[in-house]
Amino acid sequence: MDKQNTKLQNNRHVQNISSALRRVHLIEDDQTILAGTDLVRAIKANIIDDIETKEKHAITIKQLTSILADRSVSRVEDAPPPRVEM
Repeated sequence: MDKQNTKLQNNRHVQNISSALRRVHLIEDDQTILAGTDLVRAIKANIIDDIETKEKHAITIKQLTSILADRSVSRVEDAPPPRVEM
């Protein structure tokens, strides 16, 4: 009986250790998933910022190109001469 009880106890210990290792593995997996999610969010935020910056830049370039292409009309032709004393 003592050998049988010892075997049962050993089996329980092995099962407990195995269960604990599975829990640790799940915790590590969860931490990996959380870290990956944080990285994706950070990258996504940077991409969105870059896209918005590039869009603003493209709009500004388009406006400047339009101004330069339309040189026939000057916005300051009708302006009075500058008041600068020499």
